[in-house]
Amino acid sequence: MWRIEIMLFLVSVVAAQVRMDTNTTQLPTALPSWGGATGAGSKWCNAAFAGYCIIRLTDTSNTTKGTSLTTADTGAVRLVANDSQHVIVRNNEGVSFVVGFNPTTEAVTKTLFSMPYALQFGQDQPSVLYYLDHTAIHRIIMNASWTASLSDVVLYNYAAVACLGTSFVPTWTGTFSIQGTTGAMQFGASFSTTGPQGSGRYVVVWSAANGCSFINTATGLYRNGGVANPTNSVWRFYLHDSVLSPNGLWAVITPTVHQPSGAVGCLTQAKCPTMLFWRVGTSNVTVCGPVADGKWVPPYCDGHLAVLSSTVLSGRQNVQHSYADPNVPHTSMGELSATSPDSHPSEVNGADIGGKPLFVGTQQVASPSVYPTWGYNEIMSLALDGSKKWTRYGQTLNSGNSPNFVCQNAIIDVFQQGNYVLFTSDMGGNGRLGFESDGKTSRCDVFVMEVVHELKFGANWVVQKAP
Repeated sequence: MWRIEIMLFLVSVVAAQVRMDTNTTQLPTALPSWGGATGAGSKWCNAAFAGYCIIRLTDTSNTTKGTSLTTADTGAVRLVANDSQHVIVRNNEGVSFVVGFNPTTEAVTKTLFSMPYALQFGQDQPSVLYYLDHTAIHRIIMNASWTASLSDVVLYNYAAVACLGTSFVPTWTGTFSIQGTTGAMQFGASFSTTGPQGSGRYVVVWSAANGCSFINTATGLYRNGGVANPTNSVWRFYLHDSVLSPNGLWAVITPTVHQPSGAVGCLTQAKCPTMLFWRVGTSNVTVCGPVADGKWVPPYCDGHLAVLSSTVLSGRQNVQHSYADPNVPHTSMGELSATSPDSHPSEVNGADIGGKPLFVGTQQVASPSVYPTWGYNEIMSLALDGSKKWTRYGQTLNSGNSPNFVCQNAIIDVFQQGNYVLFTSDMGGNGRLGFESDGKTSRCDVFVMEVVHELKFGANWVVQKAP
């Protein structure tokens, strides 16, 4: 059970439980061993971060055929069941595995369920999984023992007459994102028919209530309910990816930096924005970040946005940009150091302005042996109440040298109950996690780190901590 503490004011009791200072913290002198290739369940607690602990979730016994990965770096994919009892991981051959984890006992268990698709959970039912097979949206209902699926049905196929057309065959499929609960779910994806990521042009959203709508980012064509019209945007670009916003009203679209030929990614402008918002079901496409004389100018909306329900936060400065008027930047919610590493946020815990905190992971590629500033290769949370307070939970211990992007950048995700954070790491390499099949490339595995979760109710604070 979680420990619940009620306090009338946010006082030093909270600060004593976690780090909220900005002191530079170096790696421990001796890195933990983690048990080599079969160390799932191993636990290590970092004295430099108030004894907060890390538990290893994956190894060669509960995942096979190579490196274990979380499935996306967008923060839009739900990898943990909402009862926090099961976690989805995926290896570098595209196979998804379900691993059991008990947040109360911290026991890691192997299930017998895996499949060659990028699985994810919905928002409400812990035994229901979803995946995208080319253009077909599938729903799986698991049995009680998590050994097999009781049913696997196709909810919808984007390659339909009322959507992308029955002859539509993708060559690349972007992030599959889901928003809403049973009866009000929306499913978003992005596709290319001409090449890999960076050549896409189709952003599509379907729900049972509203049907299918999509835009072609290269031509500006918008279609909803069979009616085609141009969007209101002059921007034309190839697509890097897209995800649904947590409120389901907007699709957040990332243009590619370059076309497959190496040319600039915009088709009609010398420069293009790094993010656009499409109001789902309409022709409204807006640019995130100020535009002057047809060119995109600072403060930028970079590619690592925190996509919240009411707004987005961009870059290390976490500057707000509203969906309705994203050209106008608002107050920063809290800045990382100008010399801090790249950051990847995760907002699937329901983070939003005035509500739950935003969890952020940082990673330098490749990582230096001596950290120059605070926040290096750490997992933190940013309070979204205007206090600009950063809470620091621990270090990823990641070298940043993995050939795999997800491991290289220590991508994070959050348990929906908010008491653990998932992250990927090679734990410094050198075989601490065993090696890949070549016998020399260090494995990357998935870990959970315990965190404090602060919720504000009026003048009171509730601090929830894992056992």
